[in-house]
Amino acid sequence: MSEINVNTIDKATGSTLTVGAAGTTVNIAGTAGSGFPAGVSLTGSTNNTVATVTGANALAGETNFIYNGTIVGAGADGANADLGEGIHVKTSDIGSVTVDANGKGLVIEKNGSTGLSIITPNNQSGNIFFGDPEEGSQGQIYYSHNDDSMHFKTGATEKLHLTNAGSIFFPQASQGVYLGVTSVTAANLLDDYEEGTWSPNWSTTSGGSVSGASTNIANYVKVGNQVTVSMYASIQSSGTFTDFIITNLPFTQLVNGAGNAVEIGQTGTAWLIQGAAGGGTFYMKQYNAGIANNPTVQICYTYVTS
Repeated sequence: MSEINVNTIDKATGSTLTVGAAGTTVNIAGTAGSGFPAGVSLTGSTNNTVATVTGANALAGETNFIYNGTIVGAGADGANADLGEGIHVKTSDIGSVTVDANGKGLVIEKNGSTGLSIITPNNQSGNIFFGDPEEGSQGQIYYSHNDDSMHFKTGATEKLHLTNAGSIFFPQASQGVYLGVTSVTAANLLDDYEEGTWSPNWSTTSGGSVSGASTNIANYVKVGNQVTVSMYASIQSSGTFTDFIITNLPFTQLVNGAGNAVEIGQTGTAWLIQGAAGGGTFYMKQYNAGIANNPTVQICYTYVTS
């Protein structure tokens, strides 16, 4: 093996010293037994200091940028980085602390409030991904600056969406909240809520006639598979009759429901309300008196749908 021994190089302006060709490895070492240390020495450096190139085209040890074989330390107090097994960004010391065994990849330390920022243009999104060998984005948390919304993914599919107004919704069907339990229990899943208005149709089977109704209020609330409808209606009728048939419920009945009714301006009247399973109909029957012409009634009826 060839050797080049250089004791002193006097560099003239514009001169260049080239050692080795492209792709070769050049080792700089002292001679065994010569009393000269192996490698290159940096004046003013300390143990584990990372060297960078200064503006004067010289190598210098960075005081607060270290690598000790396990930890890369950086920050205002990076020279004393000692936590984790990856990157320790240390601004100031908070005293004795133990990092969780599953959280050693990145440690951010400051003796005061601190945080992690993801900055993007206002039409892009900031992302945190959770991957495995089969899928690089099995889990994901991202913030969309287009509409200022937060999104959460599991199984590579979005499962939770938080709007900029503070509302939460579930993008996938049959998702919901398990209430009152500490594990997934089908009977405790609340996966549906809806409210709105509906248009009841009125008729009778007991003589007389019903031509319609001026329905002032006809609302419904659906929680899970339970539906409650309410009505306040002025019915256009003539003749003598004892029942009403109300059809066009907002959801089909799975089983018969139950409810109550009041005829406004009448006292001492009793009503029986009965549903018809499998359809959108329920019946009101007054069984201790006849119904007056053009009555005004207030009704509340609850049933179970599929």
